[in-house]
Amino acid sequence: MIYNTKKVIKENFMKKLKQLAVMLLSAMMLFSSVACDFDWRSLIPGNGSGSNCQHKAIYHKGVEATCESSGKLAYWECVGCGAYFSDKDCKKEISKVSINVEKKAHDLEKHERVEATESSAGNIEYYTCGDCGKYFSDAQGKNEITANDITLSSPITALDFVIDVPADRDPIVLQLADPQLIDSSTMRSANRLGTAAASAWGPDTREVNCYKYIRETINETNPDLILITGDVIYGEFDDDGHLLEEFVQFMEGFDTPWAPVMGNHDNESLKGADWICEQYENAPNCMFKRGDISGNGNYTIGIRQGGELKRVFLNMDTNGCTGAPQSDKDANKTIHQYNNSWNYSVGAYGLQKDQVEWFQETVDSIKAQVPDIKISFHFHIAMMYFAEAYNNAYKSKVGDPVAQYQNTSGAYYNGSSGKVLYPERVAGHGESDFGTLIWLCQAQTPDFWDSAKTYTNSGDAPHTIYNKMKAVGTDSIFVGHYHSNSVSIVYDGIRFQYGQKSSTFDNTQCINESTGAITGPTYLWNNPPAGLTPLVGGTVIPLDKETGEIVNPYIYYCSGAGKEVNWAKWKK
Repeated sequence: MIYNTKKVIKENFMKKLKQLAVMLLSAMMLFSSVACDFDWRSLIPGNGSGSNCQHKAIYHKGVEATCESSGKLAYWECVGCGAYFSDKDCKKEISKVSINVEKKAHDLEKHERVEATESSAGNIEYYTCGDCGKYFSDAQGKNEITANDITLSSPITALDFVIDVPADRDPIVLQLADPQLIDSSTMRSANRLGTAAASAWGPDTREVNCYKYIRETINETNPDLILITGDVIYGEFDDDGHLLEEFVQFMEGFDTPWAPVMGNHDNESLKGADWICEQYENAPNCMFKRGDISGNGNYTIGIRQGGELKRVFLNMDTNGCTGAPQSDKDANKTIHQYNNSWNYSVGAYGLQKDQVEWFQETVDSIKAQVPDIKISFHFHIAMMYFAEAYNNAYKSKVGDPVAQYQNTSGAYYNGSSGKVLYPERVAGHGESDFGTLIWLCQAQTPDFWDSAKTYTNSGDAPHTIYNKMKAVGTDSIFVGHYHSNSVSIVYDGIRFQYGQKSSTFDNTQCINESTGAITGPTYLWNNPPAGLTPLVGGTVIPLDKETGEIVNPYIYYCSGAGKEVNWAKWKK
């Protein structure tokens, strides 16, 4: 046989060259990230379309698809021609596309909406994937959210108390002002009262002077919350605490939430504010919390309907408990020295700086979650702006009310002038204005706070605290202290309201049913003129069930104490 030496050499060279190319390409595929669709056949001389390729394949492990990423089937790839196969013998060729596996659907579990409660946060309706653990707002798993997004951070966490009212009716709030219980048999000084007053306010007179009125008012108005605007007791007549204990027991009998604030006479009792606060805090239906800032009792109450917070009441102590105990053995001590709560009690009238900071921070916290929440303040002593509100609201209608009340000493009050403001008797009066203003304020005394003369530890200008209340969105301020006042008007977008006095202890308003004139302060034990009827009851504050707005407030007068008066006769 004759060999063609040149041909053999050429074939051997080509064979070795192909082997070298295969080795090189295998190395490239193993150790590089060259694109999978590269046509390796183009690098192999004489390889053509691959139909004649001997297929030297490498194995690619499968990648399982998840709900977060696509996967791939296991396959073999020929390093010679680049073809894909489903078997290692390279008999079943497949397309490149066929090895791709789409992402899996999320394995979603639905979580129902849970409303927040006073003890725990709630959540929106949402879905979680059992595979990836992610959160979604939709059943298709398209809209991913975070764990923070699902949480309903209840504003109730910023509140001390919450009252749930059925969603199908308007909530009713009742304001009772200045019960001022007195027991002449336990007065601190034997000469404190005259014979007539001591008899009228004796140990067996609390039913006729107070409890019958409060009982009727509560039973007839059926409130969801009772605000008691300070001076529950006249402290110097309750050094042993029996009056306060009796009142707490009386109020608990209604099984209705009630919320007292401190007046300037409450912690005059030598039992001290610590003890008084304990009685309130331990009563099951009493919504009272002392707090840890100035004053004895700064706390919040929310009105909630259908899981939605409608209104918040900020109940605060306007302080002002000062004076001597009026007994010989204790003549060298003041009431403030007897008050065993030095970290809280303040002798000066008005809100202190830390109280102002507290209500600002509290409202900000609530409004961060419920921007349109309605805000009310409830405290004992009115600030200076009350005088300006009444004056500015009615100056164009009846002249200058403040000037009418101001005497030569600078005090604003009725005195003997007979100058009384009856909003409902003024033509063009505010649609929801009512009540009577007799004793406006005393500009020369400390209880006219937030003023230029007696500004209390909160700034350098009058009305600073009022302006801060307005800035947080306040729409109502409820006060007491002046027994002769029951006026309620809306001015500057805010309701300024004196609660109707709820007993005949100390002094109260009276009406002459023949003339319609309302007088005060009237001491019923002191031979008042014939024909006068005392005015006793409470101020009712209905709230709109949809919005929480105050709607059509009014005074409830008790039987024999204003209920039978033909009030329409005196309206304009």
